[in-house]
Amino acid sequence: MHLRNRYWTSLLIVFLACVAESPSAAAWSLALAGRVERVVAAGDRVAAVRGGTVILLREDGAPLGRVQDVEAAPARRKSHASAREEEDVLDFLGIDESEQDSAWVEDELNDESTLAERRAMRGGHSGRASPRASRAPAIAAAEQDIWIANGRGLWQLPADGDLVHVASRELAASSLAARPDRRLLLASGNQVWLVSGPDGARRVLDALASVQHVALSSASQRMAWANRTQVLWSDSVDEVPGRALPLPEPLTDVKFCGESLLLLSRSGLAVLSPEGVPELRSAPLAARRLACPADGVGPWLAAGPELLVSHDGGRTWSSLPLPRGTRALDAAMGDHCLWLATDKGLYCSSPDQPAAGELLSAEGQQPGPRFVGPREAPWWAARLPRLTVRAGAFFAAGRREYQTVALASFPLDAPPGRTVLVADNDEVTSPPVDRPADLRIPADTDADCLVVARAKAVALALVEPERGRSYVNRASHAAWLPEIRLRMDRRLGRSESLDQPSTSTSITSPLGVDTVDDVRYEARVTWDLAKLVFSGDELAAQAETIHMAEIRRDIEVTLTRLYFERRRLGLERPPAGAGERTVALRRELRLREIESELDALSGGAFSQCTAGRASAQGGP
Repeated sequence: MHLRNRYWTSLLIVFLACVAESPSAAAWSLALAGRVERVVAAGDRVAAVRGGTVILLREDGAPLGRVQDVEAAPARRKSHASAREEEDVLDFLGIDESEQDSAWVEDELNDESTLAERRAMRGGHSGRASPRASRAPAIAAAEQDIWIANGRGLWQLPADGDLVHVASRELAASSLAARPDRRLLLASGNQVWLVSGPDGARRVLDALASVQHVALSSASQRMAWANRTQVLWSDSVDEVPGRALPLPEPLTDVKFCGESLLLLSRSGLAVLSPEGVPELRSAPLAARRLACPADGVGPWLAAGPELLVSHDGGRTWSSLPLPRGTRALDAAMGDHCLWLATDKGLYCSSPDQPAAGELLSAEGQQPGPRFVGPREAPWWAARLPRLTVRAGAFFAAGRREYQTVALASFPLDAPPGRTVLVADNDEVTSPPVDRPADLRIPADTDADCLVVARAKAVALALVEPERGRSYVNRASHAAWLPEIRLRMDRRLGRSESLDQPSTSTSITSPLGVDTVDDVRYEARVTWDLAKLVFSGDELAAQAETIHMAEIRRDIEVTLTRLYFERRRLGLERPPAGAGERTVALRRELRLREIESELDALSGGAFSQCTAGRASAQGGP
């Protein structure tokens, strides 16, 4: 529809102006434009991640500097192939191209996996990961100190000094957690360090798998980290975490709020007590990041894509107003400001707005907070169309054109009687959820058989640790034994002589015969004094020992993976339905295949061990 008169243009401008002057937008002031992925606050200072750069500010907006990552290749314009790929994504999701600029379409695309992952699910080729996403800087704050980790190393901004370069190691896309005593827990891949003090003294901690999240408690000495399968924690930073809790699914964020360890996942928010007892506090939240005061006394925040606040320890949550047209990505609490990182910029709650100061105050809330929970909509709600309005203007020489387009999408495939779950229930408040989460795994009766099978497999491959140590020890002591040489010579000979006597009266015979029979023995002992100090055979023995250790680790990892896959199949319940028998047969075949591989690696020790346990427990 084309409108060429100024009446409709003026009406549209007035409408947009009314929308822009909403009360929710007035409670926030823009401090930094552009997409800000992360934000942390330390007193009156704040650090924000925008792209590959960390920008440091004060609460009054004064810049403190920036820490830039290694230079990346300049962004190129979107090619025809990339535009075609985006069209394929929209077609795959069933979204009309005319609606691709809408906010709900952007949320839908962000919730989906990457284009490469979608192609992989459909049998296509996987794409390459974005270099910017893989090199995102990490930031953390504790009281007055700010820590930064990027591709150029580890940085610290103390309260009483300038920016300090602590380490030069590649630390992009790592995880950080800081304490007020200037201790930092840093994880990069499967390596975890505990950094202490401004001098950067580091202590390496052991992690068996890649670590996604780390946490340090400011109220106590507790620390924790989490990978995709479990959470490990300890009651002191001087001890290696030895307590573990298996996870049914990967976590989205981990954070200490006082003595409580918060575990955020797609299933909801769980709190791990100091005794190691998990408790599910709330249902699934529309959030990816957690924030709270260091001492745990105060409200809890959850950001992404909404901004939620809880005043009762995570049992009930209410939504806070956001700047119009933005999605929350992260939040942090400063001394006099609530910082909000969004896809449009970094915002601060305006101190001159009374409502902004009451956002985090339980007394300032209106009675009956809006709990985040689903409610059931009427049956006709599924028939309502999705309306999109777009306006534009075109000016050229001798030509002026205004255009307004309204598109309505009707869900014709909605079945009769369909109900829609609508979030943010304002009518019925959900009671506080206070029930323990059962995250315990059943006892494993065959755990000892895994140890037996690993030891037997290592022995069959002749890569035991004792054998390698014996090689190194014998190589270092071999030089003390001398080189011994034994020699024996024997000489046999005969000599004849003719002696003419001077007188005829000589009684001796003129012919003389002599024999020679000599035996000589020789023994020689030689020491190489240089090899007594250092022998080159030690390097060869050590290299062979390292090679044996790699083979042993591969064998043990393979056995462990097969064993726990066997156990996972044993714990799974076959689905009910027409194909239940087929699924059960495939599961049984896979179990037998795994057990055969375990026996092949361990020389039958695994089956012998499990059969012996079954006989001892009265099994068949």
